[in-house]
Amino acid sequence: MMKVLLINFILCQALAECPFLQNLDPKGPLAKTALKHAEDVECKDENLPSFQVDPDPETTTVMGCECESNCGATLDFGNANCDWCYTKNNCGHYAYTRLAYYDYCLYPLKDSEAEEWEQKQIMIWNGITADSTPGEYPNLLGLLSASIQTSFDDQWDVMPAGRVKYIHSIGAVCLVNMDVTSTKYTGILGNGMQHGIIRMGSAAEIGSSGTTPGNGFKFLRTGVKSANWVSLYSLDGISSYNFFSVNQSNHIAPPTGVTAILAAKFEQASNCVTMVGLSDAARFDQDGKEYSPKFPYKLTFSPTPEAARFIPDSQISQNEFLAYMGKIPTGTMIYKVYSQHAPGAADELFGTITTTTECVSSDFGDNHLYFRHQRIEEDWQIRQDWIPDIDATAECGTDSINIIPPQNCTYEE
Repeated sequence: MMKVLLINFILCQALAECPFLQNLDPKGPLAKTALKHAEDVECKDENLPSFQVDPDPETTTVMGCECESNCGATLDFGNANCDWCYTKNNCGHYAYTRLAYYDYCLYPLKDSEAEEWEQKQIMIWNGITADSTPGEYPNLLGLLSASIQTSFDDQWDVMPAGRVKYIHSIGAVCLVNMDVTSTKYTGILGNGMQHGIIRMGSAAEIGSSGTTPGNGFKFLRTGVKSANWVSLYSLDGISSYNFFSVNQSNHIAPPTGVTAILAAKFEQASNCVTMVGLSDAARFDQDGKEYSPKFPYKLTFSPTPEAARFIPDSQISQNEFLAYMGKIPTGTMIYKVYSQHAPGAADELFGTITTTTECVSSDFGDNHLYFRHQRIEEDWQIRQDWIPDIDATAECGTDSINIIPPQNCTYEE
Protein backbone atom coordinates (compact mmCIF):
# COMPACT_ATOMS: atom_id res chain seq x y z
CA MET A 1 0.00 0.00 0.00
CA MET A 2 2.78 2.44 0.88
CA LYS A 3 4.47 1.81 -2.46
CA VAL A 4 1.20 2.56 -4.31
CA LEU A 5 0.77 5.79 -2.36
CA LEU A 6 4.37 6.74 -3.07
CA ILE A 7 3.94 6.13 -6.80
CA ASN A 8 0.74 8.18 -6.85
CA PHE A 9 2.42 11.05 -4.99
CA ILE A 10 5.40 11.02 -7.32
CA LEU A 11 3.06 10.83 -10.31
CA CYS A 12 1.29 14.00 -9.20
CA GLN A 13 4.66 15.72 -8.80
CA ALA A 14 5.75 14.58 -12.25
CA LEU A 15 2.52 15.67 -13.87
CA ALA A 16 3.03 19.15 -12.49
CA GLU A 17 6.51 19.41 -13.99
CA CYS A 18 6.37 17.35 -17.19
CA PRO A 19 3.77 18.31 -19.78
CA PHE A 20 1.70 15.52 -21.26
CA LEU A 21 3.15 12.86 -18.97
CA GLN A 22 -0.45 11.74 -18.48
CA ASN A 23 -0.53 10.62 -22.11
CA LEU A 24 1.61 7.61 -21.32
CA ASP A 25 0.03 4.24 -20.60
CA PRO A 26 -0.26 4.30 -16.80
CA LYS A 27 -0.33 0.49 -16.69
CA GLY A 28 2.84 0.32 -18.73
CA PRO A 29 5.97 2.34 -18.03
CA LEU A 30 4.24 5.12 -16.09
CA ALA A 31 4.92 3.81 -12.59
CA LYS A 32 8.57 3.15 -13.44
CA THR A 33 8.85 6.60 -14.98
CA ALA A 34 7.33 8.20 -11.89
CA LEU A 35 9.77 6.40 -9.62
CA LYS A 36 12.66 7.41 -11.86
CA HIS A 37 11.39 10.97 -11.63
CA ALA A 38 11.85 10.77 -7.85
CA GLU A 39 15.55 10.08 -8.40
CA ASP A 40 15.99 12.71 -11.11
CA VAL A 41 13.45 15.50 -10.64
CA GLU A 42 14.84 17.56 -13.51
CA CYS A 43 12.22 16.84 -16.15
CA LYS A 44 12.99 18.08 -19.66
CA ASP A 45 10.71 17.30 -22.58
CA GLU A 46 13.61 16.73 -24.95
CA ASN A 47 14.78 13.90 -22.68
CA LEU A 48 11.35 12.31 -22.71
CA PRO A 49 10.34 12.01 -26.38
CA SER A 50 7.89 9.18 -25.71
CA PHE A 51 5.76 11.57 -23.65
CA GLN A 52 4.63 13.36 -26.79
CA VAL A 53 3.04 12.45 -30.10
CA ASP A 54 2.59 14.46 -33.26
CA PRO A 55 -0.21 17.03 -32.99
CA ASP A 56 -3.41 16.63 -34.96
CA PRO A 57 -3.13 18.70 -38.15
CA GLU A 58 -6.60 20.20 -37.57
CA THR A 59 -5.61 21.58 -34.18
CA THR A 60 -5.46 25.35 -33.89
CA THR A 61 -4.78 27.68 -30.98
CA VAL A 62 -6.46 30.77 -29.59
CA MET A 63 -3.79 32.98 -31.17
CA GLY A 64 -3.69 31.05 -34.45
CA CYS A 65 -0.36 29.30 -33.80
CA GLU A 66 0.88 26.01 -35.20
CA CYS A 67 1.54 23.35 -32.58
CA GLU A 68 4.81 21.45 -32.55
CA SER A 69 3.67 19.10 -29.77
CA ASN A 70 0.39 17.40 -29.07
CA CYS A 71 -2.04 19.26 -26.83
CA GLY A 72 -2.48 18.44 -23.18
CA ALA A 73 -3.11 19.99 -19.79
CA THR A 74 -0.71 20.28 -16.86
CA LEU A 75 -1.23 21.14 -13.23
CA ASP A 76 1.13 24.11 -13.32
CA PHE A 77 -0.87 25.82 -16.10
CA GLY A 78 -4.15 26.85 -14.45
CA ASN A 79 -4.51 23.65 -12.43
CA ALA A 80 -4.85 21.63 -15.65
CA ASN A 81 -7.88 23.62 -16.75
CA CYS A 82 -7.00 23.96 -20.45
CA ASP A 83 -5.10 22.04 -23.10
CA TRP A 84 -2.02 23.76 -24.48
CA CYS A 85 0.82 22.94 -26.85
CA TYR A 86 4.35 24.09 -27.58
CA THR A 87 4.18 26.33 -30.65
CA LYS A 88 6.34 26.99 -33.69
CA ASN A 89 7.94 30.27 -34.83
CA ASN A 90 7.80 31.95 -31.41
CA CYS A 91 4.02 32.22 -31.68
CA GLY A 92 1.79 32.70 -28.66
CA HIS A 93 3.06 33.19 -25.12
CA TYR A 94 6.53 32.69 -23.69
CA ALA A 95 6.71 30.51 -20.56
CA TYR A 96 9.75 31.39 -18.46
CA THR A 97 9.15 28.26 -16.41
CA ARG A 98 9.65 26.16 -19.56
CA LEU A 99 11.81 28.47 -21.67
CA ALA A 100 9.51 27.90 -24.64
CA TYR A 101 6.53 29.35 -26.49
CA TYR A 102 3.05 27.90 -26.02
CA ASP A 103 -0.62 28.63 -26.63
CA TYR A 104 -4.01 27.16 -25.67
CA CYS A 105 -5.48 24.59 -28.05
CA LEU A 106 -8.75 24.67 -29.97
CA TYR A 107 -10.47 21.78 -31.73
CA PRO A 108 -12.69 23.36 -34.41
CA LEU A 109 -14.95 21.60 -36.88
CA LYS A 110 -13.15 19.57 -39.53
CA ASP A 111 -13.71 19.84 -43.28
CA SER A 112 -15.04 16.27 -43.22
CA GLU A 113 -18.19 17.51 -41.46
CA ALA A 114 -19.47 18.49 -44.93
CA GLU A 115 -19.94 14.80 -45.78
CA GLU A 116 -23.24 12.92 -45.67
CA TRP A 117 -24.04 11.42 -42.27
CA GLU A 118 -24.08 7.90 -43.71
CA GLN A 119 -20.50 8.28 -45.00
CA LYS A 120 -19.28 9.57 -41.67
CA GLN A 121 -20.97 6.73 -39.79
CA ILE A 122 -19.50 4.10 -42.13
CA MET A 123 -16.02 5.55 -41.66
CA ILE A 124 -16.33 5.52 -37.86
CA TRP A 125 -17.85 2.04 -37.79
CA ASN A 126 -15.02 0.73 -39.97
CA GLY A 127 -12.59 2.10 -37.38
CA ILE A 128 -14.56 0.52 -34.54
CA THR A 129 -14.60 -2.93 -36.12
CA ALA A 130 -10.99 -2.90 -37.37
CA ASP A 131 -9.50 -4.17 -34.09
CA SER A 132 -11.47 -5.83 -31.29
CA THR A 133 -8.70 -5.43 -28.71
CA PRO A 134 -10.19 -3.53 -25.73
CA GLY A 135 -8.42 -0.67 -24.00
CA GLU A 136 -7.32 -0.42 -20.38
CA TYR A 137 -8.32 1.61 -17.35
CA PRO A 138 -5.47 4.03 -16.58
CA ASN A 139 -4.59 5.46 -13.19
CA LEU A 140 -7.57 7.62 -12.24
CA LEU A 141 -5.25 10.22 -10.71
CA GLY A 142 -4.36 11.22 -14.25
CA LEU A 143 -7.79 12.84 -14.55
CA LEU A 144 -6.55 15.61 -12.24
CA SER A 145 -4.08 16.65 -14.92
CA ALA A 146 -6.51 16.41 -17.86
CA SER A 147 -8.61 19.27 -19.19
CA ILE A 148 -12.32 18.79 -18.53
CA GLN A 149 -12.96 21.83 -20.73
CA THR A 150 -11.89 19.71 -23.71
CA SER A 151 -14.71 17.23 -22.95
CA PHE A 152 -17.17 20.06 -23.63
CA ASP A 153 -15.40 22.16 -26.28
CA ASP A 154 -13.83 19.59 -28.61
CA GLN A 155 -15.99 19.50 -31.75
CA TRP A 156 -14.53 16.28 -33.17
CA ASP A 157 -15.73 12.66 -33.25
CA VAL A 158 -12.21 11.42 -32.48
CA MET A 159 -10.20 12.40 -29.42
CA PRO A 160 -7.19 14.71 -29.85
CA ALA A 161 -3.82 13.03 -30.23
CA GLY A 162 -2.52 11.80 -26.89
CA ARG A 163 -5.75 12.28 -24.92
CA VAL A 164 -6.68 9.46 -22.53
CA LYS A 165 -10.06 8.21 -21.31
CA TYR A 166 -9.68 8.07 -17.55
CA ILE A 167 -13.32 7.08 -16.99
CA HIS A 168 -15.49 4.89 -19.22
CA SER A 169 -12.20 3.55 -20.55
CA ILE A 170 -13.66 0.27 -21.86
CA GLY A 171 -16.99 -0.23 -23.55
CA ALA A 172 -19.01 -2.21 -26.06
CA VAL A 173 -20.03 -0.31 -29.21
CA CYS A 174 -23.08 -0.93 -31.40
CA LEU A 175 -24.97 0.79 -34.15
CA VAL A 176 -28.54 1.54 -33.08
CA ASN A 177 -31.84 2.94 -34.27
CA MET A 178 -33.59 5.41 -31.98
CA ASP A 179 -37.27 5.36 -32.88
CA VAL A 180 -38.65 8.64 -31.53
CA THR A 181 -42.40 8.41 -31.07
CA SER A 182 -42.74 11.76 -29.30
CA THR A 183 -43.73 14.74 -31.45
CA LYS A 184 -42.65 17.47 -29.02
CA TYR A 185 -39.03 17.94 -30.01
CA THR A 186 -36.77 18.73 -32.97
CA GLY A 187 -33.54 17.67 -34.65
CA ILE A 188 -32.15 14.29 -33.66
CA LEU A 189 -34.76 14.31 -30.88
CA GLY A 190 -37.53 14.83 -33.44
CA ASN A 191 -40.21 12.32 -34.37
CA GLY A 192 -39.01 9.45 -36.59
CA MET A 193 -36.16 6.97 -36.92
CA GLN A 194 -32.70 8.26 -36.00
CA HIS A 195 -29.56 6.22 -36.74
CA GLY A 196 -26.61 6.37 -34.37
CA ILE A 197 -23.89 4.81 -32.25
CA ILE A 198 -24.01 3.76 -28.60
CA ARG A 199 -21.02 2.89 -26.43
CA MET A 200 -21.88 1.06 -23.21
CA GLY A 201 -19.46 0.52 -20.35
CA SER A 202 -18.61 1.07 -16.72
CA ALA A 203 -17.30 4.47 -15.60
CA ALA A 204 -14.85 2.66 -13.31
CA GLU A 205 -13.13 -0.66 -13.86
CA ILE A 206 -15.39 -3.61 -13.11
CA GLY A 207 -14.07 -5.21 -9.94
CA SER A 208 -15.20 -6.86 -6.73
CA SER A 209 -17.72 -4.17 -5.77
CA GLY A 210 -19.96 -4.04 -8.84
CA THR A 211 -20.18 -1.76 -11.85
CA THR A 212 -20.95 1.86 -12.78
CA PRO A 213 -23.18 1.74 -15.88
CA GLY A 214 -22.84 4.55 -18.39
CA ASN A 215 -23.59 5.22 -22.07
CA GLY A 216 -22.30 7.51 -24.78
CA PHE A 217 -24.62 8.39 -27.68
CA LYS A 218 -23.52 9.73 -31.06
CA PHE A 219 -25.67 10.62 -34.08
CA LEU A 220 -23.80 11.76 -37.19
CA ARG A 221 -25.39 14.62 -39.16
CA THR A 222 -24.88 15.81 -42.73
CA GLY A 223 -22.86 18.98 -43.07
CA VAL A 224 -22.70 19.74 -39.33
CA LYS A 225 -21.12 18.31 -36.19
CA SER A 226 -22.57 15.19 -34.65
CA ALA A 227 -25.11 15.15 -31.83
CA ASN A 228 -23.69 13.69 -28.62
CA TRP A 229 -24.80 13.13 -25.06
CA VAL A 230 -23.95 10.80 -22.20
CA SER A 231 -25.96 9.03 -19.52
CA LEU A 232 -25.28 7.46 -16.12
CA TYR A 233 -27.15 5.81 -13.29
CA SER A 234 -24.90 7.19 -10.56
CA LEU A 235 -21.23 7.99 -10.08
CA ASP A 236 -21.39 5.77 -6.99
CA GLY A 237 -22.18 2.70 -9.08
CA ILE A 238 -24.23 -0.39 -8.18
CA SER A 239 -23.47 -3.64 -6.37
CA SER A 240 -24.98 -5.72 -9.19
CA TYR A 241 -22.93 -6.62 -12.26
CA ASN A 242 -25.93 -6.48 -14.58
CA PHE A 243 -25.39 -3.36 -16.68
CA PHE A 244 -29.07 -3.38 -17.64
CA SER A 245 -30.46 -3.60 -14.08
CA VAL A 246 -30.87 0.17 -13.58
CA ASN A 247 -32.11 3.20 -15.48
CA GLN A 248 -29.72 5.83 -16.81
CA SER A 249 -30.24 9.51 -17.51
CA ASN A 250 -28.51 12.68 -18.63
CA HIS A 251 -29.29 13.88 -15.07
CA ILE A 252 -27.92 12.09 -12.00
CA ALA A 253 -28.05 12.76 -8.28
CA PRO A 254 -25.21 14.77 -6.73
CA PRO A 255 -22.30 12.46 -5.90
CA THR A 256 -21.24 11.67 -2.36
CA GLY A 257 -18.05 10.57 -0.63
CA VAL A 258 -15.01 9.90 -2.77
CA THR A 259 -16.91 10.45 -6.04
CA ALA A 260 -17.68 14.01 -4.94
CA ILE A 261 -13.95 14.72 -5.08
CA LEU A 262 -13.85 13.38 -8.64
CA ALA A 263 -16.91 15.42 -9.61
CA ALA A 264 -15.24 18.58 -8.32
CA LYS A 265 -12.81 18.36 -11.25
CA PHE A 266 -15.78 18.80 -13.62
CA GLU A 267 -16.62 22.09 -11.92
CA GLN A 268 -13.87 23.62 -14.05
CA ALA A 269 -16.31 23.43 -16.98
CA SER A 270 -19.85 23.55 -15.56
CA ASN A 271 -21.74 24.83 -12.53
CA CYS A 272 -23.91 21.71 -12.45
CA VAL A 273 -21.77 18.60 -12.96
CA THR A 274 -24.72 16.23 -12.56
CA MET A 275 -26.34 17.17 -15.88
CA VAL A 276 -25.46 17.38 -19.55
CA GLY A 277 -27.44 19.30 -22.13
CA LEU A 278 -29.63 18.17 -25.03
CA SER A 279 -30.27 21.40 -26.95
CA ASP A 280 -27.48 20.81 -29.48
CA ALA A 281 -29.04 17.44 -30.41
CA ALA A 282 -32.30 19.28 -31.11
CA ARG A 283 -30.73 22.00 -33.30
CA PHE A 284 -30.07 19.88 -36.42
CA ASP A 285 -31.65 16.70 -37.73
CA GLN A 286 -29.76 13.83 -39.34
CA ASP A 287 -29.86 15.52 -42.77
CA GLY A 288 -28.43 18.76 -41.36
CA LYS A 289 -31.66 20.77 -41.38
CA GLU A 290 -31.57 23.44 -38.67
CA TYR A 291 -34.37 24.10 -36.18
CA SER A 292 -35.11 26.46 -33.37
CA PRO A 293 -34.32 23.74 -30.82
CA LYS A 294 -37.11 22.14 -28.85
CA PHE A 295 -35.73 19.64 -26.36
CA PRO A 296 -36.73 17.87 -23.15
CA TYR A 297 -35.45 18.77 -19.72
CA LYS A 298 -34.40 15.18 -19.12
CA LEU A 299 -34.19 11.80 -20.84
CA THR A 300 -34.31 8.48 -18.96
CA PHE A 301 -33.10 5.25 -20.54
CA SER A 302 -34.95 2.26 -19.08
CA PRO A 303 -33.44 -1.15 -19.99
CA THR A 304 -35.82 -3.73 -21.41
CA PRO A 305 -36.20 -7.18 -19.82
CA GLU A 306 -34.87 -8.58 -23.09
CA ALA A 307 -31.59 -6.68 -22.64
CA ALA A 308 -31.31 -7.49 -18.92
CA ARG A 309 -31.34 -11.24 -19.51
CA PHE A 310 -28.00 -11.10 -21.33
CA ILE A 311 -25.94 -9.92 -18.31
CA PRO A 312 -25.83 -11.82 -14.98
CA ASP A 313 -26.24 -10.13 -11.60
CA SER A 314 -23.37 -12.15 -10.13
CA GLN A 315 -19.73 -11.08 -10.27
CA ILE A 316 -18.11 -10.98 -13.69
CA SER A 317 -14.80 -9.67 -14.99
CA GLN A 318 -14.27 -6.84 -17.43
CA ASN A 319 -13.59 -9.31 -20.26
CA GLU A 320 -16.68 -11.34 -19.36
CA PHE A 321 -18.76 -8.16 -19.50
CA LEU A 322 -17.59 -7.53 -23.07
CA ALA A 323 -18.29 -11.16 -23.99
CA TYR A 324 -21.84 -10.97 -22.65
CA MET A 325 -22.42 -7.71 -24.50
CA GLY A 326 -21.21 -9.38 -27.68
CA LYS A 327 -24.00 -11.96 -27.39
CA ILE A 328 -26.79 -9.37 -27.69
CA PRO A 329 -28.40 -10.15 -31.07
CA THR A 330 -28.85 -7.55 -33.77
CA GLY A 331 -32.38 -6.21 -33.57
CA THR A 332 -32.63 -6.26 -29.77
CA MET A 333 -34.60 -3.43 -28.17
CA ILE A 334 -32.27 -2.48 -25.32
CA TYR A 335 -33.97 0.67 -23.99
CA LYS A 336 -37.32 2.32 -23.70
CA VAL A 337 -36.70 6.05 -23.45
CA TYR A 338 -38.77 8.48 -21.40
CA SER A 339 -38.70 12.28 -21.42
CA GLN A 340 -39.58 15.07 -19.02
CA HIS A 341 -40.57 18.16 -20.97
CA ALA A 342 -39.89 20.45 -17.97
CA PRO A 343 -38.55 20.25 -14.39
CA GLY A 344 -40.91 18.22 -12.21
CA ALA A 345 -43.02 17.03 -15.16
CA ALA A 346 -44.18 13.43 -15.41
CA ASP A 347 -42.26 10.96 -17.54
CA GLU A 348 -43.65 10.47 -21.05
CA LEU A 349 -42.69 7.77 -23.54
CA PHE A 350 -40.13 9.29 -25.89
CA GLY A 351 -39.15 6.25 -27.97
CA THR A 352 -37.03 3.13 -28.09
CA ILE A 353 -33.44 2.16 -28.88
CA THR A 354 -32.73 -1.03 -30.83
CA THR A 355 -29.40 -2.49 -31.91
CA THR A 356 -28.74 -2.77 -35.66
CA THR A 357 -25.38 -4.57 -35.29
CA GLU A 358 -23.67 -6.75 -32.74
CA CYS A 359 -22.05 -4.90 -29.82
CA VAL A 360 -18.28 -5.18 -30.14
CA SER A 361 -15.17 -4.46 -28.11
CA SER A 362 -12.91 -2.06 -29.94
CA ASP A 363 -9.46 -0.54 -29.73
CA PHE A 364 -10.73 2.49 -31.66
CA GLY A 365 -13.87 2.74 -29.54
CA ASP A 366 -11.89 2.71 -26.30
CA ASN A 367 -8.88 4.79 -27.28
CA HIS A 368 -10.11 7.21 -29.95
CA LEU A 369 -13.91 7.50 -30.28
CA TYR A 370 -15.05 10.71 -28.61
CA PHE A 371 -18.47 11.74 -27.23
CA ARG A 372 -18.74 15.47 -26.62
CA HIS A 373 -20.49 16.62 -23.44
CA GLN A 374 -22.76 19.66 -23.67
CA ARG A 375 -22.86 22.11 -20.77
CA ILE A 376 -26.29 22.14 -19.17
CA GLU A 377 -26.00 25.94 -19.00
CA GLU A 378 -26.56 26.02 -22.77
CA ASP A 379 -29.96 24.39 -22.26
CA TRP A 380 -30.79 26.74 -19.40
CA GLN A 381 -29.93 29.85 -21.40
CA ILE A 382 -32.51 28.82 -24.00
CA ARG A 383 -35.12 27.73 -21.43
CA GLN A 384 -34.70 30.26 -18.65
CA ASP A 385 -38.34 29.67 -17.76
CA TRP A 386 -37.21 26.35 -16.27
CA ILE A 387 -34.90 27.93 -13.69
CA PRO A 388 -37.47 28.70 -10.93
CA ASP A 389 -38.58 25.05 -10.90
CA ILE A 390 -35.11 23.48 -10.62
CA ASP A 391 -34.12 22.36 -7.12
CA ALA A 392 -30.45 23.36 -7.13
CA THR A 393 -29.55 21.42 -3.99
CA ALA A 394 -31.29 18.18 -4.94
CA GLU A 395 -30.34 18.21 -8.62
CA CYS A 396 -26.95 19.95 -8.79
CA GLY A 397 -25.69 19.84 -5.21
CA THR A 398 -25.34 23.64 -5.29
CA ASP A 399 -26.94 26.56 -3.47
CA SER A 400 -28.41 28.13 -6.60
CA ILE A 401 -28.70 27.84 -10.37
CA ASN A 402 -26.16 29.82 -12.37
CA ILE A 403 -26.78 29.84 -16.14
CA ILE A 404 -23.32 31.28 -16.93
CA PRO A 405 -20.72 28.48 -17.00
CA PRO A 406 -17.11 28.93 -15.89
CA GLN A 407 -14.92 30.62 -18.49
CA ASN A 408 -13.66 28.16 -21.06
CA CYS A 409 -10.18 28.02 -22.52
CA THR A 410 -10.68 30.75 -25.13
CA TYR A 411 -10.66 33.19 -22.21
CA GLU A 412 -7.30 32.05 -20.84
CA GLU A 413 -5.64 34.80 -22.87
